[in-house]
Amino acid sequence: METEASSYWFELDEERCPCRGSGWAEVDVDMHKTCPIHYNGQLHPHTRNLLADDAKRLQEEEKKSRLKFKIQEGRQQVAELENKLRETQRQIVSWELELINRTPTRRLVKSEYLEVTEEDLILEDDQ
Repeated sequence: METEASSYWFELDEERCPCRGSGWAEVDVDMHKTCPIHYNGQLHPHTRNLLADDAKRLQEEEKKSRLKFKIQEGRQQVAELENKLRETQRQIVSWELELINRTPTRRLVKSEYLEVTEEDLILEDDQ
């Protein structure tokens, strides 16, 4: 599998993947890239090398790194679901208005999830 940003490829099989299942692929001597398949919050290889002498601290930092990654993923999922919820609620309001054969007015649209601008409304004075 090739990434869009570069010609670097990644494989599902850890043995064939450039990251070797570690989550980090060495792109250059001093540069590593996260693997889109196997990365799940692992510490950067340079950080692991710096902490290699302190096993307890290394373990703590690995745990923190994984938790930060999970938090970031969770926030992304929440944002995507909130957007989907808003879109679904807009669609429901549209269907309800179509069902009763009306167009949106200020009185009809009072949902905290709808983002309606003045251009979207047919004002009662204009009718």
